Amino acid sequence: MTLWSDLLFGLSYAVASLSCTLPIFLVVAGSAASADNFWAAVSQFGAYALGMGTVVLVVVLGSVLFKRALARWLRGVTPFVHRLSSLFLAGAGVYIIIYWLRQGIFS
Repeated sequence: MTLWSDLLFGLSYAVASLSCTLPIFLVVAGSAASADNFWAAVSQFGAYALGMGTVVLVVVLGSVLFKRALARWLRGVTPFVHRLSSLFLAGAGVYIIIYWLRQGIFS
């Protein structure tokens, strides 16, 4: 890999994960802002950074160390991904409809 491909991978990973990580980050930032003292706020950010860093480290090391095995497994799973993702999307839609019907929004 070149430096530019590494940079592009990092940027695309950051943008793709933003929808998952931004709400959690905002909760951490809000609770740190309302913390009693400076060290409580720093420890909250430190714990958040350690947790996020651990996840990213495991993903990167897994992709580097098990590249061939992962590629072989993905080739075998690829025919089922479209169907499985369609089922997950339909399931999420049914869940949202049931949730809002139980809340009485559609009544």
